[in-house]
Amino acid sequence: MTVNKVNGKVSNESGIFPFSLNVLLEMPKVEEKTKGGIYLPDNLKGTQQLLQTVGLILDHGQDAFTNAFGNKYCNASRTVGCYAIINLHSGREIKLDDNTYRIVSSDEIIATITPKAYEEIKNKL
Repeated sequence: MTVNKVNGKVSNESGIFPFSLNVLLEMPKVEEKTKGGIYLPDNLKGTQQLLQTVGLILDHGQDAFTNAFGNKYCNASRTVGCYAIINLHSGREIKLDDNTYRIVSSDEIIATITPKAYEEIKNKL
């Protein structure tokens, strides 16, 4: 992922700023071959596809993580910089330069995980 960190915090330099209930995620790059140039077999591509269901939360709209009554159900200030687990086809995909982003409704986020837990999952695949 190509995220610039300023003062230990994740910064949104995509130029995309979500409104309302929407959340901006940066999605990981899915490799089709190893660093040595060997193409991954189809069974490993499936596990790599699992990584496409986890994205880094870069930004969110002012009403994200709010229920129908206007009550916050999550501390939204803690979500930026965490990873969100979403369904494979959730939201709208946007490709800019060499990065892939997804804009999803905060209701489509199944869970958040810490960067440390994300790295552990990624290393096991």
